[in-house]
Amino acid sequence: MQELKQRLFDYITKSSSVSFVELSRIEGFKGDFEMKGPEGYNVLLWTDMSEQACYAMLELLKEKKIEMLPTSFFVYLCDGCTLDIPLFKGRKTKALRWQPVVFNVVKKRA
Repeated sequence: MQELKQRLFDYITKSSSVSFVELSRIEGFKGDFEMKGPEGYNVLLWTDMSEQACYAMLELLKEKKIEMLPTSFFVYLCDGCTLDIPLFKGRKTKALRWQPVVFNVVKKRA
């Protein structure tokens, strides 16, 4: 997993506002897992991820090496892939909703 984690971090470092679509092109990213948002909101962030990719992304977020920010549906449309479920509107809901997100490297403050 450490190798995949480093590849993901390197890719995010070289770009800005990286979507899950872009990350899915990295070897070892695709699989049968999914990432969800905060508990209780029924929010899906992305699907078709490997278990290692999920853990690697969560570790990078926990270590504050990367940040996850909400983005527009159109970012994913331009990247060539969207999820076929309704978009998250910022409220708790019983039905599963998708929140498009992008990732950036956390800049160290002086």
